[in-house]
Amino acid sequence: MTFNLSQLPAAERMAIQQHRQFCFESYQRQHETDAQLAVEAAWECSRLLDARGEKKAGWRQWVCEQLEALDNPVLVARIKRRLNGYVKGAGQSTHG
Repeated sequence: MTFNLSQLPAAERMAIQQHRQFCFESYQRQHETDAQLAVEAAWECSRLLDARGEKKAGWRQWVCEQLEALDNPVLVARIKRRLNGYVKGAGQSTHG
């Protein structure tokens, strides 16, 4: 079924077009935010992994402290997934 907007009053067509534009812009913002979050998670994960040699046995606790200090729970979850995926290959876990 198709819907012909030209048969609607101008005000209704304009409202529909504005809503469509709003939805598209919202989608774009979310996509950009997700991409930015992925980059930030990759950078943070790399920073944490690079500190393994320096922190030695205290690395796991240090990572937990670093993650607790972050204020974005979505970012923390992404970092944990990345770290656990990496560390699992080495037979360890980053959090208890």
